[in-house]
Amino acid sequence: MHKLLLSVILSCFISISFAQEGAERIVLLEEFGNTYCPPCIFGEPDFEKLILEPYEDKGVIQISYHTPTPIADDVFFQANPIEIMERENYYRVPGVPFVYVMGELADQDTALLNVDELRPHLDQKSPIELTVTEEEKDGERKVNVKVKTVGERIKGDFVLRTVIVEKEVHYTPPHEGMLTKHHNIFRETIGGWEGKTFSAAPQNVSTTFKFDYTLDKEWVGDNIYVIAFVQNEATKEVVNAGSSWGNLTIITPPDPEEPADNPDVSTGVLLSDAIPQFSFYPNPVQDHLHITTEGVHTDYIGIQIFSLIGQQVYENEALRLKYKEATLDLSHLFKGTYIIRMKVDGEEIVKRLIKE
Repeated sequence: MHKLLLSVILSCFISISFAQEGAERIVLLEEFGNTYCPPCIFGEPDFEKLILEPYEDKGVIQISYHTPTPIADDVFFQANPIEIMERENYYRVPGVPFVYVMGELADQDTALLNVDELRPHLDQKSPIELTVTEEEKDGERKVNVKVKTVGERIKGDFVLRTVIVEKEVHYTPPHEGMLTKHHNIFRETIGGWEGKTFSAAPQNVSTTFKFDYTLDKEWVGDNIYVIAFVQNEATKEVVNAGSSWGNLTIITPPDPEEPADNPDVSTGVLLSDAIPQFSFYPNPVQDHLHITTEGVHTDYIGIQIFSLIGQQVYENEALRLKYKEATLDLSHLFKGTYIIRMKVDGEEIVKRLIKE
């Protein structure tokens, strides 16, 4: 009897231990709609207010596809009709508006996703973790997607998909009553919907995928970011996702008219230690954020902080450095996730900041 009891306890302990393993599971919402769709027009404001705004800093991300239903003149559909219809056919979307949560059609009883449908997906773990970063130079972007196995190694037919999304688009509609602002608009895939065949690495080992794309002249560069996700082709379940929002580094080439500050004598190339570097701590922050710099050749830097819906909540175009450091008082900010942008010496760094 004691052996049986011990066995049961041990079994439960092992099950709990495995359940606690894993990374935070980012909840991917794929919304299918249309600018002319009445339920979309009436439901989208509540969707933003009840779903996107309160849960975006809790690991919820969105891709909004505009389909040809009911009217194919939708400007966002016309921008990339082939890839949108490919995704629509992949899920066999029954109409609009519909939302797929982690690859599964939500059982909707309202125009768009019900909060009760979302809650079971929150605070869950995934056996893999995705980290997405971008680097931009002269309108060309390089994307790194690092997928790390942090739990039990997954096996099966998996694909890594990478898409370009525009955070916010202001739109002048052809008729009154239509929405003038749209969020997380699908622009295009990187490499097509077939994606990259994905085989999980052993536990605690990462695999890095590299991609390149060019910013389209019709896009607002500051609003463009990348969402990557691993999907099970057999079940269509999204195992986990990641976003580059807040993880963009913009590289500005030096002015050829100006001499290098610290060139290598033999090559004339600017040494790497002359490139401005920024860091800040603590993150998450409660009241005061400390900024440190290296390789900065001025006593002032520019700082901007934005909410995740693009509202600027802090700006100082000439923050004075003291011994290459500065401190920001952020006690006035509400709790949540923000984007901090730092500019100096022609360099711009964009990072994610959490306020507690």
